[in-house]
Amino acid sequence: NWDSFRNLICTLHSESFAFDMLGITEMVKCIDDTRLSLPGYHQLIMRCRADEARSGVGVFIREDIN
Repeated sequence: NWDSFRNLICTLHSESFAFDMLGITEMVKCIDDTRLSLPGYHQLIMRCRADEARSGVGVFIREDIN
């Protein structure tokens, strides 16, 4: 589902509109996935649980926000 989500966000992102933050839930085994990037956003900030039975969360923050 990541590729579909990324394509949607990239299509919506323009000079006149961009989400300030994007929250992602149900992230499992995400630490080593290099695909998790979005143009116009800082690197994904994420917290995945140590036990694989439960998932973690992540947030993308627009790159012009410190």
